Amino acid sequence: RPHYNNSRTAYTLMLYHLCILAASILLVTDSIGWIFDGMPGRVPFLVLTVSHTLYYSVHTFPAALYILYADSQMKRSPERSKGMEKVLFVYCAAAAAASLLSPVFGWFFTVDQGNTYIRGEYFNLFAASQFLLLGLSFFPAVFRKRRPNTKIYWTLMFFPAAAVVGAVIQYFVYGLVIIWPVTTVFIVAAGLNIQKVQIGMDHLTGLYNRMIFDETLNQYAVSADTFGCILLDLDGFKTINDTFGHDTGDRALEDAAEIIRREAVHDGTAARYGGDEFALLLPNADEDQVTAASRNIKEAVEAFNTSAGRPYTISVSMGCKVFHKDVYADAESFISEVDAAMYEHKRRKKLSESGF
Repeated sequence: RPHYNNSRTAYTLMLYHLCILAASILLVTDSIGWIFDGMPGRVPFLVLTVSHTLYYSVHTFPAALYILYADSQMKRSPERSKGMEKVLFVYCAAAAAASLLSPVFGWFFTVDQGNTYIRGEYFNLFAASQFLLLGLSFFPAVFRKRRPNTKIYWTLMFFPAAAVVGAVIQYFVYGLVIIWPVTTVFIVAAGLNIQKVQIGMDHLTGLYNRMIFDETLNQYAVSADTFGCILLDLDGFKTINDTFGHDTGDRALEDAAEIIRREAVHDGTAARYGGDEFALLLPNADEDQVTAASRNIKEAVEAFNTSAGRPYTISVSMGCKVFHKDVYADAESFISEVDAAMYEHKRRKKLSESGF
């Protein structure tokens, strides 16, 4: 049963591995091109033709993969990413097809009788399309209402900025190779980001863990004027564990996490706060939006209990508050009030169930 954060992390990791593969192919083929350039003989001619063809065929992939990677880091919905995938796939496939035909028609490059590489008739068109793709790679990070973690943001900004500068220099100074060392540096930085995300994930539920929640909460308390927080406690979880066993208890935690996760799509941060407690941060939310989110969770729980067919039912107690800079001194005092509101809700539910 894949969860949003788990599936998104796997997707990001896949993009990362594909970027490594594409960059490796480009570095190898580019090196081969320089080694055999101008070397006489039929074999060097064939090697040069194959290496340059493969180089141009793969050339569009790092920037396209970067766009998808950056988009996933921005916590976009999987549906949106699939739409971008289709557009970029068509573009990369068209560029690869034209590259495969270049040895015949000389579109992007030719290898002359002296086995010297020469830019082809439509090389400038190909280069312009690459600059356009690199320009588009700024979009996921720049055109976003809320920035992610600062380190991640500047890592995402580094690749397109450095790649554009490197591409311009490389275009006008033939023989100077800059783009792929830049790509290599980005791959290392991206790997560190992926490692950070994996460290910050609760691997049972696919939600973020307490470390990421606290980090995000403190960031909001410093930089945001207002945001919402909902703390949730899974009522009767011990009874589920004692009655049906820990495997079923884990399943209940996953089910509750999936319900909460739905309210965190796009900008929200859903986390496993600890044990059978969960937390949801809603950036820029006001009282009405937080109330609506808590109502949605309540309705989703009721719908789950009606239709899921589990041997248990889910019940949650919730504490909901909105942070205002002029009301709360810091994140600690704010979360204490949210926690108190959650336990007050739990207390009232117990009194109601006991008939008092």
